[in-house]
Amino acid sequence: MRWSIGVLLFLLVVLALETPRMVKLRSPRDLVVFLLLWGLVFVTAVANWARWPGLRPLDWIRIVMQPVNRLFS
Repeated sequence: MRWSIGVLLFLLVVLALETPRMVKLRSPRDLVVFLLLWGLVFVTAVANWARWPGLRPLDWIRIVMQPVNRLFS
C-alpha cells in the first residue's frame, strides 16, 4: 500500500513539472497524448491500489488511441 501512495505522488509531481513543458512545445497533439497517457496510468495506479480489476495492454492502447485518432483525423 505504501508504494502505491508513492507512485501516485510521483505521478502528481510528473504532471506538475511536465505540463508546462508540454504547453511550451505548442503541440496540441503531444499535450493531449501526454495527458491521456498520464490519466490512464493514474487511473490504473488508483485501480491497483483499490484492488479493482486491471486493464489488459491492448485495452490501454485502444482507450488512448481512439480519442486521439478522432481528434486529429
